[in-house]
Amino acid sequence: GPWGRPQDDGPAEEASTLISLAAEFMKEGRPDLARELYGDANGGIKAGLEYVSHRWRNTSFDVWEEVKAHHFDTSMAQRYAMLEGAWLARKLGDSGAADWYEAQARGIEAQLQRHWDPARGYLVTALDRDEGLDYKSSGLDAAVILAAIHRRPLDEQVLSAAERDFFSPSDPRVLATAHALKRAFKAGYAVNQRDLPGTAIGRYPEDRYYGGNPWVLLTAAFSQLHSMAAREFMQKRAVPVHAESLAFFLDLLEDPADRAALRAGLVLTPEHPLFTKVILGMMRESDAYLARVKVHANPDGSLSEQMDRDSGYMTSARDLTWNYASLLSALEARDALREGR
Repeated sequence: GPWGRPQDDGPAEEASTLISLAAEFMKEGRPDLARELYGDANGGIKAGLEYVSHRWRNTSFDVWEEVKAHHFDTSMAQRYAMLEGAWLARKLGDSGAADWYEAQARGIEAQLQRHWDPARGYLVTALDRDEGLDYKSSGLDAAVILAAIHRRPLDEQVLSAAERDFFSPSDPRVLATAHALKRAFKAGYAVNQRDLPGTAIGRYPEDRYYGGNPWVLLTAAFSQLHSMAAREFMQKRAVPVHAESLAFFLDLLEDPADRAALRAGLVLTPEHPLFTKVILGMMRESDAYLARVKVHANPDGSLSEQMDRDSGYMTSARDLTWNYASLLSALEARDALREGR
């Protein structure tokens, strides 16, 4: 339909959100409420799961409502809905549906792997385009970063560690994509040539909407990515340096001698002198992105959708709700890292 429909991340997000609530009811010993939320194929969680399980192979529009294709972000939302749905279905005795949802999750995982382009060195946002804008030639898009930070299990007890690690914030391919985006926007925006903290992040290099500016919510999202990835490395007590993510890590180190010592194939443990320096570098980057948002905010602290690519002044939609949600999420991730939780 008009204005970028369908957007098939929606049914998956709704299902995952309600599954989280159902999980809380299960913990409280109220499975009857969880079962009521689960519903059937005509309504409730199961209706959303059935939609996703039978439609994930279809193309749909992306989070920006511009391109109809198979999108990394949408597929990540659909994968988590299927895995969490399988967990809930099994808990409620719907074992046939659980098996079906798990099988769909594995199919979605295979499709997601196709988005990694080793020749370009980053995750391509969309595949198999069949409608919408046709000028996004780079395939670079900050929606991939949104997928990594948002498409996480709503209850970490529901999924295994391996299932949670799939394209998580610390995945080398996600970090490589973040680095490629940062490099493109550093070069592409005049406001990033000024002596200001952090880097203003946009949607994608070819963006023409409203002049193609940096977005507040995406700059905050990059802060969140750095905090979440650092937390994952801290929890695992290891920072593996892959060829794909080497440039990302080199950007974090201030001392030329440290950069010279870092190479692909190293696994930095807490005993290695570079482990702490990399983690601290990620913390600095996280704070710098938040500082950049603060620099461009209106005098009263309000945040419009975008930051003008030349002047840095707030522009486009005023008081975009998503901005404030993104800022709060970034601050929560920052606090969780620093408090060790």
